[in-house]
Amino acid sequence: MKIIGICFGMQILALALGSKVEPNPAGWELGVYDVQLTDCGKEWLGRVVTDGSSETEVLEKGKPVKTVDGEDLVKKEQDLLSIQQVHRDYVTSLPPNTHLVGSTPKCTVQGFIRYYPTANQNDEHRPIRILALQGHPEFIPDIVNKIIDVRSSSGVLDAATTEEARRRAGRKMVGGQGVLRSKTSAGQSDEGVEGLEGRGVVGWAVLQVLLE
Repeated sequence: MKIIGICFGMQILALALGSKVEPNPAGWELGVYDVQLTDCGKEWLGRVVTDGSSETEVLEKGKPVKTVDGEDLVKKEQDLLSIQQVHRDYVTSLPPNTHLVGSTPKCTVQGFIRYYPTANQNDEHRPIRILALQGHPEFIPDIVNKIIDVRSSSGVLDAATTEEARRRAGRKMVGGQGVLRSKTSAGQSDEGVEGLEGRGVVGWAVLQVLLE
């Protein structure tokens, strides 16, 4: 059986596999954050383009604007994934026998993979049994802003956290059609198209895991 866990789902999986989940002393991650991908993370996302014909919708402000080939979204040299985040707790360490997908400065474990135990380590695409992600590939800015509204009005978020979260929720995602961007463009936050989500390429990559 294959298992996919997103955000709280990832945290549940981490607990089940022997790690810990605690309130993050660095505070909230709310809105768009750039995840530094590991080789494992890049290989997983790179599976989207293995057949050369994977198509996905590019979103602008939550609405499809065009269909592009996956080759335009995932390139081997790109190593940052822009994705919406909504979490205060975090997984404190990588669970045993798993492989790290990526990290942010606030949250070291942004995702992990466990391969089938029978998988050959030399295989180009090792079959994945468990895929866990801290970020929300399914969220668009409107959803995140509604969450911010509720948590701010109830006093869960202070003024400074709310302001930073609103800025990040609508942040442009640069390079790679807004889904992935290269490390060389890290400071060019004014590029890209507003509203593009990680869900296009991440959604395809999750589907690849389920279909393998």
